[in-house]
Amino acid sequence: MDILKQAETIESRKDFVEFMQQLFRDISDNPQDWHNDSLEQYIDGLWGYSISLEHDKPTWRLFAQMLLAARVYE
Repeated sequence: MDILKQAETIESRKDFVEFMQQLFRDISDNPQDWHNDSLEQYIDGLWGYSISLEHDKPTWRLFAQMLLAARVYE
């Protein structure tokens, strides 16, 4: 399953763990999709994206969306 679609289907911790495995593979398999490819850039993207959120109730799906967005968020 495409990683973007997978992030939208997360309902449980188990789904999140499977997503994390795919995310880990994705940086090797699709480096062109990762603008923030260093840990420093990635964490900065995660921080920036989290500031823009209006969610106060985190979910496993939201965690996955945040991690996915951090690949490219500036």
